[in-house]
Amino acid sequence: MFTGIVQRMGRIAELDLKEEWGRIGVDAGAWDRPIEIGESVAVCGTCLTVKEAEGAVLRFDVLRETFRRT
Repeated sequence: MFTGIVQRMGRIAELDLKEEWGRIGVDAGAWDRPIEIGESVAVCGTCLTVKEAEGAVLRFDVLRETFRRT
């Protein structure tokens, strides 16, 4: 559950838009513990589910509508 407390500031490191969906990669730096697949992370106020974590980069699948509205 999102607590509303900002724990990290990241930057968009990857952006891959498809017709109906896309994937973003956020370089969030080092965490105190490993981020697990399936965890929720707020990105620009939108709660997204981690689909992949590689080093400091967290990747999320995002629907086109979410891109459009955020």
